[in-house]
Amino acid sequence: MDRLSASDAALVHGETPEWHLHVTTLLDLDPATMPAGYQFETFRDALALRLRAVPRFRQRIAEVPLGLDRPVWVDVGAFDAEHHIRRVRLPAAGGRRRIFEFAGDVASRKLAHDRPLWECWLIEGPRGRLEALLIKNHHALFDGVGGLESMQAMFDVSAEAEHDPVQAAVLAETVTDPGPGVLELLARSALRAVTVQPLQTVKVVRQIARQTVPLGRALLGNDRPLLGLDSPHSPLGGRITAERVTAGVALSMPLIKAIRHKADVKVNDVLLTVIGGALRRYFAENVDRGEHSMVANVAVSTRAAEGDESAGNKFSVMYVTMGTEIEDPAERLAAVHASSVKAKGLSEELRQHHETAISAVGPPLLVDALARLYRAAGLATRIQLIGNVGVSNVAGPPLQLFICAAAVRSIFVFGPLMLNSTVNFTAVSNADSLDVGVTSSPGVVGDLVYFVDQIQPALAELAEAYGLLA
Repeated sequence: MDRLSASDAALVHGETPEWHLHVTTLLDLDPATMPAGYQFETFRDALALRLRAVPRFRQRIAEVPLGLDRPVWVDVGAFDAEHHIRRVRLPAAGGRRRIFEFAGDVASRKLAHDRPLWECWLIEGPRGRLEALLIKNHHALFDGVGGLESMQAMFDVSAEAEHDPVQAAVLAETVTDPGPGVLELLARSALRAVTVQPLQTVKVVRQIARQTVPLGRALLGNDRPLLGLDSPHSPLGGRITAERVTAGVALSMPLIKAIRHKADVKVNDVLLTVIGGALRRYFAENVDRGEHSMVANVAVSTRAAEGDESAGNKFSVMYVTMGTEIEDPAERLAAVHASSVKAKGLSEELRQHHETAISAVGPPLLVDALARLYRAAGLATRIQLIGNVGVSNVAGPPLQLFICAAAVRSIFVFGPLMLNSTVNFTAVSNADSLDVGVTSSPGVVGDLVYFVDQIQPALAELAEAYGLLA
């Protein structure tokens, strides 16, 4: 039993009926590589053997009464494969769009907290042919980088991996550990309140004082980096609801790297420029894009910098222009790169003085209360707090992967929506592809699939600007 970190606890208590803070991952699979073919029970048991190796998949959270302290992770005993790994058979009509629609339906439902915070769906097509694997896990389990690292036990680099059917049979048994009782949790919380909490408060106050200098210097400078409050009112219509829609596109990683080297920028700069170009193309046909550029909140992993290999969330956020007001793709990339450099500089300065999450001060119920207040006051339509869209770029596997002998063709990750960030783009590098998963709520961008279809032409426009396409 261990306690959730302050960041992870904030993700649990920051949920609202509209802000589902889970991550949904769609793995497009090719069963043609499976020597013995696909059978649901066999595949489920083999997959369960691998997922049970991830500690967080065998744990649930135990809440402290009244939200007076952070929840704790509690082992639940045997791995309940039948509950967590399910199957669905989709009709033939609709192609990949029907799979994205199903992923959106699954992403629309919050995870129950009385079980481990994840679920998995094997998606079959007509006649029971395996098409995809869908995994949904709460963001509190791990961030993007931590998620790939934690779930690497699920992947193979060959279709020849063998599984032990005798060991798989043990997974059918369900044993539930009730965990600590209410009195024990309250007693532990009371002890922390007089021993640990004062030290956490001192750390946060000291951290804020030390970060004030670089933050003030950045804000008062003539060429300061962007902040979330610098975001213009989003030209995208609609608000975040409980429903989710998803779509995805696979981009050429060799082409993205060629642009990166030609322009002497980062892969993330190219990604932001391409998304900005897609937004511009969409606005040209649908809405007034406005005079000011949209701003992305970009997740930056701090795992390597902190030297922490534990699960949970280790990331910061920086704000970067998307150049949606700039017509020329090369000029847009230059603007994105310049904005990114400034944002990284500020982020690095702040990280040097980082000691703990600000949410470590006060009980989790305060996070819950603030989330409810923000929602009830309708501030999402009045104040731009975290940019217009969310963008994450996760370094994935550089080679072909397999899951239980089925080849992984694409990895689409659909991240959470919250506050005024109404569209999330999460990119995962996958061999020679950069797979971009996009999630939103109905009504924000109309037809999300059509919207995502603008990403590939936006990449082509950027490549042409650098003479990389005939």
